[in-house]
Amino acid sequence: MDKNLIFDLAEKENTEKICFALSCKTRRDILNLIRNPQENYSIWQIAETLNVPVSTISAHIKILQNAGILTIRNKPHSRGGEKIVIREYDYIVIGCGDNGHSDTCDNSVITIPVGSYFDFKFEGHCGMVDEFANRIGAWDNPQSFLLPSRFKAQLLWFSKGYIEYKIPTAVLNNKEIKSITISLEICSEVPKYNNDWKSDISFFLNGKELLTYTSPGDFGGRKGIYTPQSWPTTCTQYGLLKTIKINDSGCYLDEIQVSSVKIEDCGNLNEGLSLRIEISENAKNSGGINIFGAKFGDYPQHIVINISYKKNQEV
Repeated sequence: MDKNLIFDLAEKENTEKICFALSCKTRRDILNLIRNPQENYSIWQIAETLNVPVSTISAHIKILQNAGILTIRNKPHSRGGEKIVIREYDYIVIGCGDNGHSDTCDNSVITIPVGSYFDFKFEGHCGMVDEFANRIGAWDNPQSFLLPSRFKAQLLWFSKGYIEYKIPTAVLNNKEIKSITISLEICSEVPKYNNDWKSDISFFLNGKELLTYTSPGDFGGRKGIYTPQSWPTTCTQYGLLKTIKINDSGCYLDEIQVSSVKIEDCGNLNEGLSLRIEISENAKNSGGINIFGAKFGDYPQHIVINISYKKNQEV
């Protein structure tokens, strides 16, 4: 399960600490370096890798610690203890309020594994692999997407059709939902990879079309940060992290309003949410899709749903 740091810009003290910690390139380089939990870095190793003096790295790490982003742990060593730098969170969510509602809203974050879909319909090219790059079922056979082992999927792809996820809202129990934010790593899909391969990817919430995003390519040419070493370098390696938000003023892609569809247009949200991701038959750029899990690509997350609901209502 992903561990997330969530704060709102209205929280002035946290905002100042975290934004200051992230404002320096060297500190961001440190976070990028230690983002893979399978690798352990000491302060000395970070300094050597980034070609920065140990004293300077130590000072930067103290700032990141003060912001609650990093921690230092002692690792037993044959020649004594070694201090290892550990990240506290898989990703950081910054709430910009909800059009003036930041002081009246709370948030519930739900992680949806990419293999936990409840419906799909594909044509042609499709497949799934697990965190070790092992095939799940047979490639280019949609029936493989019915296998119980699908829940282990860390990367799935298809060239045309749709996949649909159910988002549980029972925990909210009729709370007034103010906004829904969806975050996921995706890219186009073509056999092997092609960095210049456009694809029109449409998103629907409870059957209501939110927007169509044109992915610029199916990315390869370098290893994804979390892509297993056993995955061929000739195949898709990583995607782009995209964020979709819908509230009472419209629908946004990466904080830019792209449609006038409002949250009230998506039916009774307390009866449950369905998220459909589709490559339409009529798409101008019918270039398929890859959807990445927490152990594939560049970002350590599955599909993350952040639901903002009216404050002072117990969950």
